[in-house]
Amino acid sequence: MKNILKSKTFWTSIAAIAASGAGYADGILTTGAALQTVATGLVGIFLRMAMGKLSAQIADTAPTIEQPASAGTPAAGESA
Repeated sequence: MKNILKSKTFWTSIAAIAASGAGYADGILTTGAALQTVATGLVGIFLRMAMGKLSAQIADTAPTIEQPASAGTPAAGESA
């Protein structure tokens, strides 16, 4: 949860939800438009959380690629 609070996507979604409520209360947005904006904000939050979890799972399960040892290759500045 700490990582999501540092996310720009999270705060942009919260701002969209707040603006939707303010627009509806002021009469600028219709009920349908306000609900659509809230839904879009929630989708942004939940997709951001899902992407964070998915990237963590990928990092945990990804195979480690080891670099081959260069036994027969001379080091820089050495002659063969």
